[in-house]
Amino acid sequence: MDLKYEQRPTAIGRCEGTALAHVQPQSYQSAPMREVRVGDLSDALQYAPCFVVEPIIPRDEVTLLSGHGDVGKSYLALVIGAHVACDQRWGPFPVTHGNVLFVTLEDVAERVRYRLARIVEAYRLDPIKLDKNLLVLDGASINASLAEEFLGPRAHTIAETSSFKQLALKSKGYDLVIVDNASDAFNADPNSNRLVRRFVRQMLGENARVNSLAVLLLAHVDKDAARYGARQQSYLGSVAWHNSARSRIALTGDDGNLTLQHEKHNHSAKHQPIRLFRTADGVPMPEEAAMDGSAASDSLLSNDVDAILMAMYAAKAAGVTVHASTSGPYTPQKTLSTFPELPRSLQNNSGRYRFWRALRACQSAGTVSAEDFVTGHRNKRKKLVLTHKGEVAVAALQSP
Repeated sequence: MDLKYEQRPTAIGRCEGTALAHVQPQSYQSAPMREVRVGDLSDALQYAPCFVVEPIIPRDEVTLLSGHGDVGKSYLALVIGAHVACDQRWGPFPVTHGNVLFVTLEDVAERVRYRLARIVEAYRLDPIKLDKNLLVLDGASINASLAEEFLGPRAHTIAETSSFKQLALKSKGYDLVIVDNASDAFNADPNSNRLVRRFVRQMLGENARVNSLAVLLLAHVDKDAARYGARQQSYLGSVAWHNSARSRIALTGDDGNLTLQHEKHNHSAKHQPIRLFRTADGVPMPEEAAMDGSAASDSLLSNDVDAILMAMYAAKAAGVTVHASTSGPYTPQKTLSTFPELPRSLQNNSGRYRFWRALRACQSAGTVSAEDFVTGHRNKRKKLVLTHKGEVAVAALQSP
């Protein structure tokens, strides 16, 4: 490479130096682009997109599942994988039955197995099907990564590790590969667009296309990015994480409420956001699927009952009367909504059905009852109070 230098004038207070005046342009060799004729489109429709989880996780593509560090991405990914393995619809999303490979680079296998046991219990999945169709690759115990950065002849680049080669070989015959997570898998500069594109498109994306499978890649974002979604585009630091994935979903959470947002897919319309809740064991479940008398419904109702009991206890401690009226400005829902013990998912119009369903369950169980009282204007009214049984239940909830 022919370099020419020129002497620069000395700046006041600076030492003398030289500057690069001209750099001979250098070309980088790559494979030639493929020419594609578009005259005959009669067979084009056979390449319509296919999904493992429709429409949020397409086959032959990399889907990015983003969220901040403690929102529950790993648990959610395991829930989705377990439903694919057991051929069971998850919430509003139909699944294609298939084999699932869960690559854990963050949590050791024992933690993954514990979570799967909770998922099987909460959703009443078939453990035999799960064992047959879901396999865990534990890379966390050996600090494995899938891509390593090194200095090549011309610039920094990344190379496939032995763990990635193992993953690529093992992927044959699988329908969904889940990688938890990007920051552990990608041992390179996350701010380099070029390196990120190579990892997502050429390594993970090529593995998806060659084996006709879907890849779900979990990625951390900061809480501001999680709250504002794609507008922040701060996936690990480079917009290439945002742009290289052809499909993207985001798990956001605030004050106990979870929302799964379908933020991007190049081949279909985006699905509307769905609200999730956590069971007492932390298993995420769709709210709309938890109103049908299933295990999810039982778990959601149990959580809501506990929240109402805790809010009733807080109201009693504050000396606040909880009126039993079902309309007007002093309904139980409006009164208890002033206490932090009642989650936002049970407040306002959106939480009305769940609130009253749980309150009726409390009354049926004998933990909350209505009794007469006289107002300051000597009017007879009814108020809700915790019974002795309710106070015992609250004490059990408060115990460590």
